[in-house]
Amino acid sequence: MSSRGRWSRAAIWAVGAAAAAWLLVVTVRDGWGGADPVASVFGAVAGLAALASSLAVQSGRAQQARALPPRAPALEDWVLPRSELEAAVAAVCRQDHGSAVALTTALKGAGGFGKTTLARLVSNHPHVLRHFGAHVYFVTIGRDVRGRAAVAAKVAAVTHAVTGDSLAVSQDSDPLQMGEHLGDLLSRRPRTLLVLDDVWTAEQLAPFLRGAAKRCVRLVTTRNPDALPQHAVRITVDRMSPAQARGVLCHGLGDSLSASVVDELVRATGCWPLLLRMVNQFILTLTATGITGTEAAEQIRLRLQTWGPTGADGGAPLDLDDPQRRNEAVRASIQAATTLLPADSDARFTELGIFAEDEHVPLRLVTLLWRATAGLDEAKARHLCKQMADLSLLAIDTATDGGAVVLHDVIRDYLRIELGDRLAAVNAAFLDALAADVPVCAATGANPAPDREWWQTGDAYLLDHLIGHFIEAGRREEAEHVAGDLRWVRRRLRQRGPTAPALDLETIGTPTARTLAADLIRAAHLLAPTDLRHCWDAVLRSRLHALPHWGEQALALPLAPPVLIDRWPPPDLPHPALRRTLTGHTMPVTSVAVSPDGTWLATASSDETLRIWDASTGHERLVVSLTATVTSVAISPDGTWFATAGTDGTARIRDAITGHERLACTGHTGSLASVAISPDGTWFATAGHDHTARIWDAVTGHERLVCTGHTGSLASVAISPDGTWFATAGYDHTARIWDAATGHERSVLEGHSDAVMEVAISPGGAWLATAGYNSSIHLWDAAAGRRLHALVTHHDSVWSVAASPDASWLVACHGSGAVHLWDTATRADPIALTGHRDLVLEAAFGPDGAWIATASHDNTVRIWDVVDVSARYIAAGHTERVWSAAISSDRTWLATASSDDTARIWNTATGQEIHTLVGHTGSVWSVDVSRDGTWLATAGSDDTARIWNTATGQEIHTLVGHTDSVWSVAVSPDGTWLATSSEDGTTRIWDAGTGACLHTLDDVDSVGRVAIDPRGAWLATASSDTVTLWDAATGRKRHTLAGHARLVVQVEISPDGRWLATASHDQTVRMWDAATGREIHTLAGHRKSVSSVAISPDGTWLATAGDDHTARIWDAATGRELHTLTGHTNRVSSVAISPDGTWLATTSDDNTVRVWNVRTGSPTAMTRTDGGLRTASWGATPHALFIGGEAGLYGYEFRPGEGPREG
Repeated sequence: MSSRGRWSRAAIWAVGAAAAAWLLVVTVRDGWGGADPVASVFGAVAGLAALASSLAVQSGRAQQARALPPRAPALEDWVLPRSELEAAVAAVCRQDHGSAVALTTALKGAGGFGKTTLARLVSNHPHVLRHFGAHVYFVTIGRDVRGRAAVAAKVAAVTHAVTGDSLAVSQDSDPLQMGEHLGDLLSRRPRTLLVLDDVWTAEQLAPFLRGAAKRCVRLVTTRNPDALPQHAVRITVDRMSPAQARGVLCHGLGDSLSASVVDELVRATGCWPLLLRMVNQFILTLTATGITGTEAAEQIRLRLQTWGPTGADGGAPLDLDDPQRRNEAVRASIQAATTLLPADSDARFTELGIFAEDEHVPLRLVTLLWRATAGLDEAKARHLCKQMADLSLLAIDTATDGGAVVLHDVIRDYLRIELGDRLAAVNAAFLDALAADVPVCAATGANPAPDREWWQTGDAYLLDHLIGHFIEAGRREEAEHVAGDLRWVRRRLRQRGPTAPALDLETIGTPTARTLAADLIRAAHLLAPTDLRHCWDAVLRSRLHALPHWGEQALALPLAPPVLIDRWPPPDLPHPALRRTLTGHTMPVTSVAVSPDGTWLATASSDETLRIWDASTGHERLVVSLTATVTSVAISPDGTWFATAGTDGTARIRDAITGHERLACTGHTGSLASVAISPDGTWFATAGHDHTARIWDAVTGHERLVCTGHTGSLASVAISPDGTWFATAGYDHTARIWDAATGHERSVLEGHSDAVMEVAISPGGAWLATAGYNSSIHLWDAAAGRRLHALVTHHDSVWSVAASPDASWLVACHGSGAVHLWDTATRADPIALTGHRDLVLEAAFGPDGAWIATASHDNTVRIWDVVDVSARYIAAGHTERVWSAAISSDRTWLATASSDDTARIWNTATGQEIHTLVGHTGSVWSVDVSRDGTWLATAGSDDTARIWNTATGQEIHTLVGHTDSVWSVAVSPDGTWLATSSEDGTTRIWDAGTGACLHTLDDVDSVGRVAIDPRGAWLATASSDTVTLWDAATGRKRHTLAGHARLVVQVEISPDGRWLATASHDQTVRMWDAATGREIHTLAGHRKSVSSVAISPDGTWLATAGDDHTARIWDAATGRELHTLTGHTNRVSSVAISPDGTWLATTSDDNTVRVWNVRTGSPTAMTRTDGGLRTASWGATPHALFIGGEAGLYGYEFRPGEGPREG
C-alpha cells in the first residue's frame, strides 16, 4: 500500500472518530434537544460518511484479498523492444477507442512475427504498470480450447484467476453468460488489462469481450483477424527493424560477430524474428565447440546463401511478402540447423510434420513414432528433442505431464512439404505403433466396428487428431468406423462437447459420415453435458436409438443406474429436414433475418437481446443487450448493418459486426411491428401500432414519408424488388400497396376476414402473399391488386409468409408451431416441417433458397433443409402439446389430452397408440379414467365434455351444458358419475350412464379445477382464490375455503379423504380439514407461484412444484419443509410420486424430467427432451414413468440401481 493510501485511510478514521466523539460530548452535555441542530446533524453526517468510507475501504480490501495475484510473464533476456511497442502501449492506456486492442500479423495466418512477445513487452511496460497497477493478467487461450464446454471452462478459470470469484460452473454453462458475469465483476474492480494470447476463433474470444468497457482493456493476439470484433484497435506486427534484428541475432555473442556478416544475415532472414532466433541458436551451438562467432556466422550465412532465396539475387534482402521466397528462407534456415543434429536426425525431424501445429504433442507420442520409424528408445528420443529445441526447431513444454513438444506452424508447414509422398506412410506407422497398446474392439450391432477401442486413450491430443491421422494415412474407411462408433462419440462428447464428434464425421467427408454428422448436429442442442453426469449417456441414447445407423449401438450402450431409459422412441425426434437448432434466447424469438451472403443470421427476442449467429456452425457471434423488445429485424443489402423495430416505438440502425447503434429514428406514437430495407439500402420502412407506415432515410435517419389509411394497427411491411412500391398488412383485415416515392395508396387488398399478420412480395415483384389470422393465405396480383388464389391451410392462425428466391416455394408459419411449405406452381397440400413447440412468428430463406430459418415462441431458431424436403415425413402421435394424462387402474394403458383436438389411448408397455379419440372441435384440456377402465371422460375448449368407450374408442356421450371452455374433469370412485369445471363459472355433476346433468354448482368465477373425495361423498372446486367443498349427492355447498390471495391452480385430496391441499399463485400451498373447512397449515417457502401439488400414498408427506425452479417436500403432520429440490433451470410444472412413495418425479419447462430420492431429497436421475414438459404419471411397476409435454407422450423405465447418486 502506498504511503498516500495509508495517510488517506488514517485521515478518514481520524475524522470519523473525532466527529463521533464530538457528537457524543455535545449530546451528554446539552442533551439532544439542547444541541445545535445544524452542528449535530453536521457531526452525525461527518461521522457516518467517515464510517461509510472506511467500510468501503475495507470492502475493497476484502475484494482485493479474494483475487489471486496477477501473472506477470517473465521476459527472456534476448527479448528486445519492438517498434510497435509504443503504439500498443498507447492503445491500451487510453479508453476512447473501446475495450479491445489486437496484435495481429501483416500476413493473415502467418506466424513467427512475435505477437506473443510483443504482448509480454506491453504487459511489463512501465507506463502500462503505472496505468493498471498490479491488475495486468496474461491468459493464453490456444488452439486447444475448442467447443462450448472448453471455452466455458476457460472463462471460469480466468474469472477465478482475475477476481478470485469461484464461479459455480454447471456442465450446461453458457460461455457467453459466464463472460457477462466476468465483465460485471471487472466493471467493479480497478482498471484491468486482460491479455488474451493466441486466440484462434471468434467463439473463443467473444465471452472475454463482454462488459466492463470502461474498466477493462483486452489486449488480443491472433493470426486470424477474422476472429476480431470490428471495433478493435488493430496493431500490425511486422518484421523487426534492422537494429532490432541485429540485437536478436547477436544475443549472447557479445562483439564476436563482424558487422558485415551480421548485415548479411539480417538481409537473409528478412528481419523475421522466427528465423533470427533460429540463426542465433545455430551460431551459439557452434561457438560452444570452440570456434569464433564470426566463423560460425559465416557457416550459416553460406548455407542460407546456397539454399535460400537470396542466393540468386546477389544478397538482396528477403522479401517476406513473397510466399515462395519466405518458404525458401524457412527451408534454408531449418536445413542449416538440422546439419548440426546427429546423422539421420533430419529425417526424424521431418517425421514430426504428421503432428498438428501449435499443439502440445506428448513426448510419449513422439517417442512412439521414432521407435516405429528408427528404433529409437525413449532416452534417445527425448535427447534428440532437446537438441532440436536448442536449435529453436521446436519448443518443449516441461509443465505438461511427461513433457510435450510444440511445433511452430511455419516450421510444421515446411516439414509437411518435405514429407511429401511419405506423409501417408509415416501416419500409418504412427497409427500401427499406437494400436499395439489399444485394446481390440468388439462390434456392437451390424455396423462395422473399428479394429481398436481408440476411445480408451487418455491423450487429449490423440482424441482431437486421431481422425486426421487416419485420413492422412489413407485409412478413411477406418476413420469412418471410429468416428461412427457411439463409444467414440460418447468419449468426444465428454471431452469437447457436442460439436467435436460431428466435426470428426464432417472431416471424413464420405456420404455416410456426412449423414451421421447431420444426425448429431440435429441433436446437438440436447447433447450438452448434464449436471448429473452419469445421466449424460441416457440422453445420448435417447436421441439416437431410433435412428438407423445408431440404433443397435445405442441400445447396447451401457448405462450406469440410477437412470431413465426410453421405453419407446421419444415423440420429439427431429424432422429429417432439420439441420440444426439454435438455442440461447431465453424468451420467445420474435424475428429472424438472413444475411445477403447467407453466412450469418440475426435474431431478436422478447429477452431484449439481438443475436448474430454463424449460419454454418450455429455458433453465436454476437449478443446485443437492449432496453426493449425488438419485434422485427432486417439486414441491409451489403450486409454491413441491420435495422430493428422495437416495442419502444423506435427504429434503429446498428452495425452488423459490433451491434453498435448508428441511428435512432423516432416518430411513431406506439410500438413498432415490422421493418424492411429498400433494395439499394438508402431507405427503410416501418409499420407501427399507431396505424401508420413510415419511410426513413438510412443515412440521416430523417423521416421522409408518413403513410396513413389503415384503420387499425399495422403488423407487417415489405418492399418491392425494384424499390418503387411497398406493401403493408394490418389488423383492419386489409393489406395495402403504396407508392414509395409519394406515399400515395395504390391498392387496398380486401378479402381476409380477420387480421392480416404478414405480407411478402415475390422476388420478381409480380405477386404478393398475405397471411391471415383466420388460417388463410391469399396470393395477389401486385399490379392489379386482384386476388389470384386462396390457399386453404386446414390449420390454425398464419403468422408469417415468405417466398423463396426463385419464387417456387412459399413458407407459412402457424400459431401451433407448424411450418408449411407450399409449391407456388401446384399449390398442392403443403409439406409440414415439425419440431417447433410453440407459435412460429417468422421465417426467412437463405439466399440460395436451399434452407430456411424459423423463429419461434419456444425460444429457438431452427434451420431447415429445403433441398430434400420433398420426402414426406409423417409424425406419429399427438401433433401438439399434451396437457393431461390419466392411467388405468391396472396401469396397462394411459390416456392423454392434447391441443391437437384429440385424446389418445396408449399401451404403456410398448408406447403403441391403441385409439385416437376424435370428436372435440378444440383443444382437449383434461382426461380422467373410470376405476374399472371401461370408459374415460375428456374436457375441451369446445364447451363440452365427452365420455368414450376405452375398448372401441367410440364416443358414448357428449355432455352439453357449459357455455365456455371446460377446464377439468374428474370421475367418481364408483364410476357412476363425473364432475366437470368450466370457464363459465360452474361445476356440473353428470350421470355417467345417461350423460344427464344431475347438478349445476354455481361458483364466483371461472372454475379451473375439480377433485373428488376418495369415497365419492364430496368434491372440491377451485375458483379464483377460493376453494369450495360440495356435497356430491345434493350439490349443496359444505365449506368455502378462503385464505389464498391469488388464483388456486390445483386441488389434491389425501388418500383417506380427511384433508386436502391447494396450490396457488400466491406462492403457498395450504392444507385444510375436509370436515370443518379449517386451515391446518400454510406451506410457505416457494418464492414464486406454486404450479402443482401431490400427496404421498400414505398421506404423511406432500410434494410441490413452483415457478421458482424448485420442488419441495413437506411433512404433512407439521407443515415443515423437509427438502428443497434444486436443479431445474426453469418453472417446475408438475410433481408425481411413485406408487411405493420412495421416488418423486418432476417435470419442467427447462425440457427435463428428474427423479429424486424422497428420503434424502437428492437427485438420482434425469433426462432431456426437445420441449417443455407438463405432466407425469407412474405406471404399473414402481419404475415405469410417463411424461406428457409439448411434443407428446414419453415413456421411461426408471432403473434406480443400488440407491441415490449425486452429481
